Amino acid sequence: VGHARILGKLRGVPVRLGEAVDFELDISVLGLDEEMLMLGLDQLRRFRCLVDLENRCLVFNGKGGAVVNFLPPDPTRRLRRAGCPVM
Repeated sequence: VGHARILGKLRGVPVRLGEAVDFELDISVLGLDEEMLMLGLDQLRRFRCLVDLENRCLVFNGKGGAVVNFLPPDPTRRLRRAGCPVM
């Protein structure tokens, strides 16, 4: 678990995940060097998401809904967080 300073907030930002999932979110912009989107439990509940860890995806709107695959893990993330240069 980490921590980051909130730089600002954006309201009603249109978001598209995968090819079939469009919605609006209020987004907190954090002081981090990496790009990411974190959905909290409140958003997962709002969009009726099922988390399928075995198949590495989110299913929006419950069983049979739109599937959005997780991004593959970044192999350099641990190195960058430790301050190591990545070539």
